[in-house]
Amino acid sequence: MNQIRKDYLTDDRVLIATIRSSRPRGVPEELAEKPGFECPFCPGKEKNLAAAKVVYLRDESGKIFTKVEEEDSRESCWLVKVLDNKFPVFEPVESTQPVEEKDLSYTIPFGVHELVVDSPRHDNYFHIMKSDEVQLLFQVYRDRFNELARDERIQFISISKNHGPKSGGTLLHPHSHVISSSFIPNRVVKELNALEAAENCLMESVIARERNSPRFILEQQYTIVISPYAAVFPYEVWIIPKSHASNITKLNEDEFGELALVLRDACRALDNLLDKPSYNFIINQTVRNEKYHMYIRLFPRFYFETGFEISLGLPVNEVAPEKAAEELRRFFGG
Repeated sequence: MNQIRKDYLTDDRVLIATIRSSRPRGVPEELAEKPGFECPFCPGKEKNLAAAKVVYLRDESGKIFTKVEEEDSRESCWLVKVLDNKFPVFEPVESTQPVEEKDLSYTIPFGVHELVVDSPRHDNYFHIMKSDEVQLLFQVYRDRFNELARDERIQFISISKNHGPKSGGTLLHPHSHVISSSFIPNRVVKELNALEAAENCLMESVIARERNSPRFILEQQYTIVISPYAAVFPYEVWIIPKSHASNITKLNEDEFGELALVLRDACRALDNLLDKPSYNFIINQTVRNEKYHMYIRLFPRFYFETGFEISLGLPVNEVAPEKAAEELRRFFGG
């Protein structure tokens, strides 16, 4: 029986329509690299890109350090690099108050869109990274958050990854996006409004409710993993720190390290369970609102939304979260 379910935080509705799970799936054109393609993110191709804002390197003793890449002297033995995105979502231009045009209006937001090249290896995808590589990548995320948050204009910082041909990415080489802006997206606004109206932390209520539910997947010392009640995507997973932290900089080192590895393992579980799907993850967090409880949304991508979903704003999920959690628990030995 199909169900309309309501999101824990935003009251947004999702249609859980398991009867549609056996329908034929349209397969979009695969993202492929044509013969002769030279990946601009691979070592030795540094001149194809602008100089990196930050490069992470290892010295002779094994210690990791950073430096700014010079335009006329590029680094070739790098571990991770950070660049300004060539095609930014937000731009570092002066923001404006609403501009009226007849009965319409617009604003120009300030923002910085950075691209993180996760690894020099072209096929070192997040779900197969070694633990120390995952920890370093998350350290880069935290460093960029701290740097971007210094600008008082910044009210929102998103950290996300697109993996695979159906994820929205345009290059196969593993990379991440760090997007900061003076504009707060609609979902976060809805979550913040719900938090303001609540007496207690809503996410902590979610943890308490789902810990013993059929949507529970995994619990470790500092982290819990669930399939959310109103999952927008089939096999969507939420990875939630158990302690109240508004963003990744508020976690202590043990919490931070465990969160990174649990996310890697959840991506690995989806890769094994679903036969190498495309996937996205996004770290949902706030810059300056301490009431917010951060969490990570991870979801595989099988197909594009239908016209019905887009036009009416009603996502359709063909896999019940309870079934998804049951299958994912088996991967973790539960």
